[in-house]
This record gives sequence, C-alpha cells and structure tokens, in this order.
Amino acid sequence: MRNWQRHLLIGILGGLLLGCSQPDQSGPAVQGSVANPSIDSEAALTALIEADSRFLDASQSAGMAEAYRRFMAPEALQMLNGYPPIEGRDNIYANFADFADQNANASLSWELEGADVAASGDLGYTWGTYFYIGPDEVGEEDLIEGNYVNIWRKSAAGNWEVIVDIENRTLLTEDSFSDDENADALMFDEGLVDEIGAGAN
Repeated sequence: MRNWQRHLLIGILGGLLLGCSQPDQSGPAVQGSVANPSIDSEAALTALIEADSRFLDASQSAGMAEAYRRFMAPEALQMLNGYPPIEGRDNIYANFADFADQNANASLSWELEGADVAASGDLGYTWGTYFYIGPDEVGEEDLIEGNYVNIWRKSAAGNWEVIVDIENRTLLTEDSFSDDENADALMFDEGLVDEIGAGAN
C-alpha cells in the first residue's frame, strides 16, 4: 500500500472514530447520530443508507463489476480477504470484470446491519454480511458469506461514494468440509475461535 493511501486510510478511520457516535444498543441496528447542530444528521444518514441500497440494486441488476464502477471513488482502495489491496476504481472494475467473464452466473448481495455518519456529514460507513453465489471448483453452485465494511465520503457533486471497501470471509469450521483430510488443513479451528471470543469479553 502506498504511503498516501496508508495516511488516507488512517485519517478516515480516525475521523470516523472521533466524529461518529456510539450506537444505542437498545435501538435498531442501522442508526447513527452526530452532535453538530449545523448538520442534518438524520438526512445525512438516510442518504447514506439509500446510497448503499442503490449500490446493492446495481450489483443485482447490472452485475458486480458495473456496480463497483458506479459507486467507488476514483482513488478507492479495496481489501479482499487473502489478496493484496487493489488500488483505484479502474483496477477494481477490471478485476471484477475479468472475474465475471469467467463466472457468468456469479452474483454478489449483502445485508446492511449498521451505518453511521461523521459530524461533518460528508464521511460515513456501512457494514453487514455479504453473500456470494457462484460456481465452485467443479462447477456446482456454492455460497460464500462473510462480513464487510465500506467507508463512504461525499463527492464534490454531493453524492456518496465508497473510498475503502473491506471484506472478511466467515471463518470455516470442520462442518464446512466433507472429509477429515481437508478438515485438518483449517487455518483456524473451533477451539481457537472460542478462545479468541472469550478473550475479547
């Protein structure tokens, strides 16, 4: 990752941590508020959620590649699980387009679970669960799911666009495999996952 992109990512994350409120755990999952009377926080949050919804609609109707071309910022950064970062909207689009050419029936959808906006009203994030459906190694339909977070900013034209896209595939367990030989190859086992969860509490 280039130095300017590292600084950009650190700055964005820092701004979100300082500018976004902590969600009210008793309320709905998708919510947010900002303590700045000059910014209409409800309107900003609603616009962000609507942008995420249009992004999802584009993925379903026009395909993954075109959806990312429409909603990523020109200098966007994408971090896919297990792969080097992809820099720039054009490269992100080319990667998806090449993948789509080889997997014509593949589809990507997601379920939004949380969103918030910064006090400035021009920076925000969305997160949730994604679902990828496509052919496996033998050509049979396979479902892959995981978690994602998108960091958004408003463009000069006032439209929300994704500046950082991060995804993390759900950890596999022994139930994900059909034989003991493959199960032995797991990077994470259920016991370790339980230990990590216990340590975080």
